[in-house]
This record gives sequence, C-alpha cells and structure tokens, in this order.
Amino acid sequence: MFPKCPQTPIIQAGLLAISAMSLQCGLGTPDDGSRFGDGCGEFRKTDELQESAAPNEQWQGSASKAYDAQVVRQRERAQKLAQADEMMQEVIRSQAEQVSQTRQLLDIYSIALAAMIVPATIAMYTPYGQPASVAIQAGAVAGTVPLATGSMLAMAALANANAAKVLQATAHYTEVAGEA
Repeated sequence: MFPKCPQTPIIQAGLLAISAMSLQCGLGTPDDGSRFGDGCGEFRKTDELQESAAPNEQWQGSASKAYDAQVVRQRERAQKLAQADEMMQEVIRSQAEQVSQTRQLLDIYSIALAAMIVPATIAMYTPYGQPASVAIQAGAVAGTVPLATGSMLAMAALANANAAKVLQATAHYTEVAGEA
C-alpha cells in the first residue's frame, strides 16, 4: 500500500500522498444501500396490507370510521417511511458510485506517477544526472497529485450534497416518529 522508491524521493512523496487519499476512500466494496431498498419494499407491502384492512361497506358506524381513520394514518406513515428509505437508498448508491469512481481515478494517477520512476532513475545515469531526475520527478508529481487532490475535493463536494439529501430523508423519519 505504501510505495517504496527511495531512489526517487519526490515521486515517493507523491505516491504516499495519493495512497493517503485512497485510504480516505475506504477499503472494500462500498455499501450500495440495498438494505434501505429492502426496507422500502417492506413498507410498501405494509401499505398494501393496510389498504386491504380498511373497512368495507358491510362495516358501518362510528367504530368503522374511527378504524378507517387509523388505517389511513398508518398507510400515510408507511408511505412516508418507504419514501425516506427510497431516498436513503438512492443517496447511498450514489455515494458508493462516487467513491468507486474516485478510487479508480486515484489508481490511474498512482499508476501514471509510478510509471515515471524508471525514467527518473535512468535520468540519474545520464550526463545531466540528478537535476534531470529531479525535474522528471517534479513534473510527474505536478501532473498527478493536483489531479488526485481535485478528485478528492470533487468527491467531498458531492458528499456534502449527499449529506443534505440524508437530512431531507431523516426529516421524514422524524415526522413519522412525531406522529406516532
């Protein structure tokens, strides 16, 4: 995970920076939010079941009306919870895609930077020596690390937008909890 290329210390520092960014993206497969999708489906089933529990024309009177009002309220709650779970699933799925894309970009930048180790090392054995190697290393880092940083900043901006969507979804949960 942590590159070792002491003959090219500038590239090594760049690779370490990109590795640190990669670690911030986490390890393993990002959660796709499917469990919220499952919850949404269950709330929709609950809504359908409650619809079938509504009083029919054979049940008349004040008890029937009171029961029907409760069924309507329960259905509204189930619908709001389904909507909130659906919103959460979409946010998490979107965030997972964003993390995966950022990881791919960081991998590309890391590979491109690592590919410059050989030319920078070879340059040390030319008549221009260390100054040529340093120039290659600095150019390689300047061509990759800022792009990697930009990818991380873009992902952070998207994460902030996703956080706002999560707040909207949690407002639905809070609303339902307040009605219970």
